[in-house]
Amino acid sequence: MSSTKTRAMFTVSLLGLALGTSAAEGRTVPPPTSGLAVESVQAMGTGCMDASAVHVEFSPAGDEIIVRYGPGQLSLAAGPGIPLSLMGSYCRLQLRLRVPQGYSYAITGITHEGYADLDPGVTARRTAWFWFSGMVAPYRTVALVGPFAGNYRLTSDVGANPRYSACGSSAPLFLLMNVGLSNLDNPNGMGTVDAGEAGPIIRYRLSWQQCG
Repeated sequence: MSSTKTRAMFTVSLLGLALGTSAAEGRTVPPPTSGLAVESVQAMGTGCMDASAVHVEFSPAGDEIIVRYGPGQLSLAAGPGIPLSLMGSYCRLQLRLRVPQGYSYAITGITHEGYADLDPGVTARRTAWFWFSGMVAPYRTVALVGPFAGNYRLTSDVGANPRYSACGSSAPLFLLMNVGLSNLDNPNGMGTVDAGEAGPIIRYRLSWQQCG
């Protein structure tokens, strides 16, 4: 593929089904300064067959949950002769998080980081679902359209009224990432996403509330 591609990027933000429970009541506060931890991570899906290669952590400031995928995870390829199975992938995470008493949190935005090489007319889409146990999942979709070659950073916002975890609840957080690559607009076009030595990084921006 050509190394002279120009960069073309756009972001699409879609709201999924409304959550089944109301947001926790409280006031927005800075992240807690201590007591945050990822206690367990369960991973399944075609995009994370090696669950041990998925690493999840809170950012040092406590304002993000960062998911780092290993090499080859959620990678995509499209083009003449490439199997359809390589044009789509997914990974579902179940996280058990330790949060200090008196706090609840909500996901307010999602940032996708990685590397893509797309011919004109080749489109990569990434859809992120996120929910707490017992809630209906909202989602956000972002897209990257070729021609593009380089590191990408795609961001979507949840919008008004993010949904918070129940106060004091130990219910798990579920994250589902579904990725796809299409060359329908250019059947001779080729593309790869996150096919190198480093996997993608997904950052889930957090808002915090005090609750009681």
